[in-house]
Amino acid sequence: MASIFRAKVVEVIDGRTLVVEQGEEKRTVRLWGVFVPPAKPAHDQARDFVKNALAGQLVRVEEKGREGGQTVAI
Repeated sequence: MASIFRAKVVEVIDGRTLVVEQGEEKRTVRLWGVFVPPAKPAHDQARDFVKNALAGQLVRVEEKGREGGQTVAI
């Protein structure tokens, strides 16, 4: 069963990777099913979009698995 929790978005790394904080714990979360083109300007536009939408927000995180040391979630 997937873990579901609430956390605050404290950093947006790129258009699909966030750092969330739950209490004293910070976790890197990669958004499941999101593709961000590596080339500019699309990469920067995706990052800015996610940052404007989620930075500082309380979000619901539903884990789908782990990959490369990151939580993959929606």
